[in-house]
Amino acid sequence: MKTIEIIIKDVITSIYPAFVSGIIFSVLIMFVYNYSKEKGFKNVFVGTVEGYPKLTEVISVLKELNPSKVTLMPLMVVAGDHAINDMSSDEEDSWKSILEDKGFKVDFSLKGLGEYEDIRKIYIKHIKEAKLKI
Repeated sequence: MKTIEIIIKDVITSIYPAFVSGIIFSVLIMFVYNYSKEKGFKNVFVGTVEGYPKLTEVISVLKELNPSKVTLMPLMVVAGDHAINDMSSDEEDSWKSILEDKGFKVDFSLKGLGEYEDIRKIYIKHIKEAKLKI
């Protein structure tokens, strides 16, 4: 998963909000989280809006870490409505606002995974492989 390493290598502390639900997606989210820890990225967290772990669990861990800054980065191919409104807006229920209310300095990126060349290459590879099976 070199792509994850490329995306997160320069971030002080990052949280990847994933807008998914269901047990399968929660398992995948935990895989990404655990993989980042195995690779030494102790400053990377993944949270979900409707699955597990939720932002409340991420905040509990952040309080122990006490980072100088938190960067929100969407874990979605296209950073659209959810990333803009639910993650980074000034609305009181956005992740940005909730984290700021808890005393964290918050930055964010609206760059979706599809904007990373390495991620696009993975998609293209899978499309080509699927096309061969038709």
